[in-house]
Amino acid sequence: MRGSPQSAERQPGADSWAAAYVVSGDLTEEVAKLKAQGGEPIIAHGGVSFARSPIAEKLVDRFVLGVDPVALGKGLPLFSELAAPMPLKLTDSKAFPGGVVAQIYRPA
Repeated sequence: MRGSPQSAERQPGADSWAAAYVVSGDLTEEVAKLKAQGGEPIIAHGGVSFARSPIAEKLVDRFVLGVDPVALGKGLPLFSELAAPMPLKLTDSKAFPGGVVAQIYRPA
């Protein structure tokens, strides 16, 4: 039998989520406020539909794109809301067991 949530042992890294912040206002203004505070990098989690907005507003400083060794044949375009092409510079690449490759880019 599992213990109550209060007595459960916290997972490694769980403390970093204690300061999670949900943006509810204008995205550009909210990101500017967070950047002005300094500190740790801002990480935005969400699906493709969510990610399009900060990309289109040029709010992303670094892209970590995971390439999974599965050919789906379909998918949602990540960069479809850009008004013009955005050149990217590859800054790092890391292969993981199982074939996933993380490609890290910065806007050029």
